[in-house]
Amino acid sequence: MHSPQHTSAPGLNGFDLGFYQENSHGQRIIGHAGDTMLFHSDLHLMLDAHVGVFMSFNSGGNEGGAHVIRKAIFAKFLDRYFPWQAPAEPTAASAKADAARVSGWYEGSRRNDSALRVLYLLGQVNVAAQPDDSIVVSALTNYADKPLHWHETGPLAYRQVHGAAQLKFVTDAQGDIRYWATDAEAPVFVFQRVPASRAMGTVVPLLGASFAVLLLTLLSWGIGAWVRHHYRRPLPLADAQRRSRLLSRFGALALFLALAGWLTLLVAVSVSEELILQARATPWLVLLYVLGVLGLLGAIAVVAHGVRSWLAPRRGRWVLAGETALALAAIYLAWFIVAFGLVSFSVRY
Repeated sequence: MHSPQHTSAPGLNGFDLGFYQENSHGQRIIGHAGDTMLFHSDLHLMLDAHVGVFMSFNSGGNEGGAHVIRKAIFAKFLDRYFPWQAPAEPTAASAKADAARVSGWYEGSRRNDSALRVLYLLGQVNVAAQPDDSIVVSALTNYADKPLHWHETGPLAYRQVHGAAQLKFVTDAQGDIRYWATDAEAPVFVFQRVPASRAMGTVVPLLGASFAVLLLTLLSWGIGAWVRHHYRRPLPLADAQRRSRLLSRFGALALFLALAGWLTLLVAVSVSEELILQARATPWLVLLYVLGVLGLLGAIAVVAHGVRSWLAPRRGRWVLAGETALALAAIYLAWFIVAFGLVSFSVRY
């Protein structure tokens, strides 16, 4: 059970049978952590030194403090009783080019791709190049929650600045970055590169802009109707255009309700994970999936009315601009609903 079976990158800690490797401070170490809803435990066996460390907490603590504390305790234990310093390694000549090459968004491989991909959107990790050609990984911080810096010591191989931890990027046959792995954390998953279309840096601003367009459309729909009623000025549209516009606005409303509903669920889950862990969110998921389908149908109505507006005579430029913006927002939101599994109708997550 102590024999190496797999590593995500050459030279990094990997998995034995049951145990995972935690080699550090010049010591051969295996271990495993474990968590339930209540207890949070950690085991470390230093095979050559014949030393074992076990700790267990009966609560997750404030903001998941047990996870931070158990990691800090063992790190301080190693620093105190097995002091060791990583050898000084010069920065690789390719540091600047490779820092730009690896920059981008990544997501953990420990996830469910078949349903509720939206749950993982805000968990994406950013790798950013720094002015000194080092990189910073948003998920890797010290105990004070400050980002660690990494400098390149070899092709796509990084060492923690003022530390011993390693981080390596792995490429595919074409040389494109597939994922990164590190021995700064337990080797239970890697972080895979996210295509630009699904990266949080792209999705969040486009989603926000599209949602804002929906909101402004619905507000102008209500305010405009009140103003026309107050001044007895009916909208000068043919019957077919009027019906098309009404369907378009109901379509925008369906998209708005679908996205607002998912946002509400995500906030609720962040407050209490029991909604997901105890399947209490299942009825809400079914309702949200139905709203997602209505949103997709609504997007079709919005786009159809946008095309009709361009083909109709005597439409003002501001009207055309508004209908075009709404149609583009609807197209993006329809893609978002499909791409992030908001219409999967699967309650298995």
